[in-house]
Amino acid sequence: MLQADVLAEGDYYPGDLLNSLLGLSEEGWNLYPNEKIKFVELLRQNISTIERTENKELIRKTKDYLS
Repeated sequence: MLQADVLAEGDYYPGDLLNSLLGLSEEGWNLYPNEKIKFVELLRQNISTIERTENKELIRKTKDYLS
């Protein structure tokens, strides 16, 4: 779903699915290492789209995740 629209809306607001994944613990990602690699690549490919959102917290969390 996020591959088609990185800011896809779940039940709450545009980008809430992305926000949920950004909050996943390292232990959680360790269960799915291949998906984490894909997720990081998705973030890198879509950083300009994420930066254009009005959700400053989502932008901050994305940049923190990538650093």
